[in-house]
Amino acid sequence: MQRFKNILFVANKLEGPDSAFERARALAKRNHAALKVVIAMNSMPHHRVIGGERVDDIVRDYCREHLDLKLQEANADGIEVTGAVIEGTFVKIIQEVIAGNHDLVMKTSETRNWLRSKIFGSTDMHLMRKCPAPVWIFKDDQSPRFKKILVAIDPGAPSPEAESLNIKALQLGTSLAEQDQSELEIVYCWRLDGETILRGRAFGRRSETAIDELLSVEEKHHARLLKDAAAPFGLPHDKASLHLCKGDPRVVIPRMAEEDKVELVIMGTLCRNGIAGAIIGNTAEEILSQVQCSVLTIKPKGFVSPVHPEDGGLPRAVDRLAREYAGA
Repeated sequence: MQRFKNILFVANKLEGPDSAFERARALAKRNHAALKVVIAMNSMPHHRVIGGERVDDIVRDYCREHLDLKLQEANADGIEVTGAVIEGTFVKIIQEVIAGNHDLVMKTSETRNWLRSKIFGSTDMHLMRKCPAPVWIFKDDQSPRFKKILVAIDPGAPSPEAESLNIKALQLGTSLAEQDQSELEIVYCWRLDGETILRGRAFGRRSETAIDELLSVEEKHHARLLKDAAAPFGLPHDKASLHLCKGDPRVVIPRMAEEDKVELVIMGTLCRNGIAGAIIGNTAEEILSQVQCSVLTIKPKGFVSPVHPEDGGLPRAVDRLAREYAGA
């Protein structure tokens, strides 16, 4: 976690205790890092007036008041801190990340009150899809310290981007587990492509024994990949465990996180269309829609956000992808 030297904290929880901000301050202090706190308020029409005051001015003053309280807390900890109230959506937050060259974004989740099975709101998902920096989102009622951390990796993926994600995830997971004295679970999900067909009627002449032998060979291969990926990190046997799971990660990881009472999931969000980035990978999207704990998501080296660094929102790359999906 020493890698983070320029943290952006998005303050969306303005009332009551904020464990995400507590963790952000602790991380900034430990790393001697710069910390910037922003509050993103929705754009409002200037003509709305109540009691002789413009509504947008009332909201802006409220945000500035609570921003000042956050800055006072950080100053009391001896942290180099700045702050701003920005107006706009996730686009403005990501533009802030790019302009300020921030290397980590932290915030509290926006639980959808009408759909409590999903703890991440629209801004959360947009940041995890499109922000170039790692995004660490805390569940609202989460303790600032984690008892159990799950790191999802895919050492079988044949690409440099996937390999860089594995290394980043393991670096962050082992570092956090050491800081918090957490249990660490490293999970790799594998499958034998075509197994269903091989066992089906079309290949009935092939013996079950032969298929099982092939599965055994594949399992040993993936077990070696998992062991080799974790080996450089010198994991303590009493605090870390490796899990080789046969199955779909979209099913396995949310289930493990729930059954093992995991408090933080660390994972990559590699998109299928390359690292120019406009959509999150389907597997990551489905996992994030199911997990009920805090998450730390990372992008591969070379990822370029689809958000333009200046005013104007999303660039032509997103328009191109939209046309592709529309069949244009």
